[in-house]
Amino acid sequence: MVIDLHHMRHFVAVAEELHFGRAASRLHMAQPPLSQSIKRLETALGFPLFVRTQRRVELTPAGQVFLTEARRTLQQADDSVRMARRAASEDLADITVTFTSAALYRVLPAALRAHRERFPMVEVRLDERSTDAQLQGLLEGSIDVGFVTPPLKMESGLEVEVIDRDRFCLAVPRMSPPGEEESSRLG
Repeated sequence: MVIDLHHMRHFVAVAEELHFGRAASRLHMAQPPLSQSIKRLETALGFPLFVRTQRRVELTPAGQVFLTEARRTLQQADDSVRMARRAASEDLADITVTFTSAALYRVLPAALRAHRERFPMVEVRLDERSTDAQLQGLLEGSIDVGFVTPPLKMESGLEVEVIDRDRFCLAVPRMSPPGEEESSRLG
């Protein structure tokens, strides 16, 4: 079964608005073609996505699941177009990498060396940003890769992979109150 991305976009708009008129307005189309698009999608799927009454539109349980997956599919489709456009343009030879200061000392230099060995013609633009600013840039498409530090607000449309864990130690002068306790235990 092949599902047109237009039908999927129409479904997401109706599911988010829970109103065919507002969704049609948001999509800059008339309501009857939007209703027909949803009916065609439901027919292709073989199950209803919405419960419709005169006063309300609600997602069915299957519609709720389909909404999550449709958003993921549409994000992937948008990413594919963006990446292909980039490959077709002159911008192929550079990427934007953002990082937090914690990545500067070990993780980022090693990753940049490995990338440079594998892709010597690709120019890397570096930009230090907070984790939240990086997540926003990744979602907007203005950043290609971000080295972020926890805690993270998980966002749909982002893939996060743990690449390193830092351990921090406390260092104090021996004569400070914590240092005196440590000295007496060690001594």
